[in-house]
Amino acid sequence: MKEKEAAVISRIQLPTVTTVDKTWKKTTVAIRQAAQSELGITKPGRRKVDKQAWLWTDDVKAKLREKSLYHVFRRKYS
Repeated sequence: MKEKEAAVISRIQLPTVTTVDKTWKKTTVAIRQAAQSELGITKPGRRKVDKQAWLWTDDVKAKLREKSLYHVFRRKYS
């Protein structure tokens, strides 16, 4: 996490000071852009989770396929 924090902070380029309101607005935009470019964004209300599907065992993959087929069945016959 410290590496990500350092990467975001290093990308922030602060604007020259003109008025407090303009400087604050430009600073918040710069911080958001740096964070989005380094950390990415997700859809509202969802957490960004790396599911690492390559770690799943064959049993887990089979259960997921079974669950998926069940949902297809329910949509088709409900």
